[in-house]
Amino acid sequence: MGVTSRSRLLLDRVDSWPNLEKLNFEIDELTIRVVVGGEEEAEEEEEAEVSPLNRLLHTAPFLRELTIRHYLPDDLSLPWDQLTCLHLPENRPFSIQRALDLLSRCQSLEKCQLLIADLATSISFPVVPVTSNYLKVLALICDEDFTQFFDHLILPSLTTITIRISGESFPRQTPEFGSALSRTSARIPSLRFNPTFQGMQQHHMITSLQSLPFLNTHSLGDNVFLEDSTLTQLNPLEMEKSRLPCLCPNLTALHIHGSNYLDLPFCDMIRARWRCGIPGIAQIKEVGVVEHVRSRALHLLDDCHAEGLIICGHPWD
Repeated sequence: MGVTSRSRLLLDRVDSWPNLEKLNFEIDELTIRVVVGGEEEAEEEEEAEVSPLNRLLHTAPFLRELTIRHYLPDDLSLPWDQLTCLHLPENRPFSIQRALDLLSRCQSLEKCQLLIADLATSISFPVVPVTSNYLKVLALICDEDFTQFFDHLILPSLTTITIRISGESFPRQTPEFGSALSRTSARIPSLRFNPTFQGMQQHHMITSLQSLPFLNTHSLGDNVFLEDSTLTQLNPLEMEKSRLPCLCPNLTALHIHGSNYLDLPFCDMIRARWRCGIPGIAQIKEVGVVEHVRSRALHLLDDCHAEGLIICGHPWD
């Protein structure tokens, strides 16, 4: 059976999937899972051309979660009001303007992953910022300065944001990421940079953390982020001596990817946050490290670990 006949067979079956909630679309394969009451009820796999996708999307009244991998049809028409979870390909960029338009239409979104790049020669940003009231988890793959994206976006429910840089290094003009995020009006407790996120200037890192006072979980991808100046401002005992506010007062978990963190200033900072007892400063409870340095971390922080500090091998997935 060829691709065309398989596509036709799939279209003929569309009406038999009235409870379709999750759809995973790949370039040469359409995988359908029907979920009823939280349990997978049936599964079909068919090769399909891109053309049936739009019809299928709009003939599934209960579709909530959509993942499109590898290829994004130019004529894709989404069931805008239905979707709560949307994952778009990592190799098909959206302009900042198009990404804002997508979020303005998908008002029920709670989770979203997309690649943004400033592809337009001229950008007409909305006069009124786009508000996405229910978006809680946002994963961005970026190859440009992404602060413009947040300049025109309000995300009052955002709790977790993941930033991945698709190029080899950070854009030349390093954005003050935290300042941009603070304009979204979100109280963000979780922030993660992927392991290849490099090149952020140290004063921008400090400014970013100052703009995220509600942060309780921070995942870092490269040791450039934790220079001594940042470690000092994360150390509540050092900042108390200087009569200055401590960075990330609500931090309870720190996950790091790399092997160069485990030096004296870092261990002093962890001990201070574990034992300080300073009002308004949360006790750090978990340090996640890559598995091959966990034994070293346990050795250097054995006193804190014996008292209850969790030191875990943190997979970076």
